[in-house]
Amino acid sequence: MITSVKSKRYRIAAEVLYNYRAEEFSDRLLLKTLFGLTSVENTELQMLIKYAFCLEDYKPEYLFNPRQEIFWSNNLDFGFNFNMRFLEQFEANAGYTLSIWGDNSWNYGIFNMKMSYHF
Repeated sequence: MITSVKSKRYRIAAEVLYNYRAEEFSDRLLLKTLFGLTSVENTELQMLIKYAFCLEDYKPEYLFNPRQEIFWSNNLDFGFNFNMRFLEQFEANAGYTLSIWGDNSWNYGIFNMKMSYHF
């Protein structure tokens, strides 16, 4: 479910996703809130907060392995994105997300760059 409210300069969006994960990974509920600011046409600076909530209890019989994704993790991420649309079909995005809290999860920072063409 995605909900968004937008004005000429501001945007607030909320997203709720159910993350079904197979095998020994537990399912998660993903919550995301985004605040966007536009001062130049076809650009947007975004601040986002993401929360991943594990739907099952932690099972201590599994040992922590630093080379493997965590099966049961609750974490809170904070980040910034910058979007720019060059043409009607061409868009670029750059951002950085940082894990600021985690229960049985990694502390990480993720830098991303994306260029997309819309058909």
